[in-house]
Amino acid sequence: MEGHELSAIKGAERLLKEGRVDVLSFEYGDKWTVETRQAMYEWVKVDIDTHIPEEPSLPTAVKFLADRGMDVFSLGESVLLPVSGPFWTPRLQTCLAPDLNDSANDDGNGNNCWFDLIAIHMARS
Repeated sequence: MEGHELSAIKGAERLLKEGRVDVLSFEYGDKWTVETRQAMYEWVKVDIDTHIPEEPSLPTAVKFLADRGMDVFSLGESVLLPVSGPFWTPRLQTCLAPDLNDSANDDGNGNNCWFDLIAIHMARS
């Protein structure tokens, strides 16, 4: 799903609305850019004019999940770090801003940046 996590999450909208998902995990990373998705579409010879890549963004994913009753957390080594609601900050999008990226996943060139997130339906947990 590299770079298509938001599309997959939105594809589960009915399940989320029906309350059939208590926990959902996904990866956020440097593939969440329109340019990268367009390059992927070109690489697999998909007609971009009829399959326009959706603009993926971490705030879009967090808001989409929050609107469906889920709180979103970044998975730290031994803690869950809240990223939704009052805890949101644009600095969480470090994968799109290499100068902010001090991730251990980074290869030193701003590439291969990613981190795992988990969305939990707090009313049912």
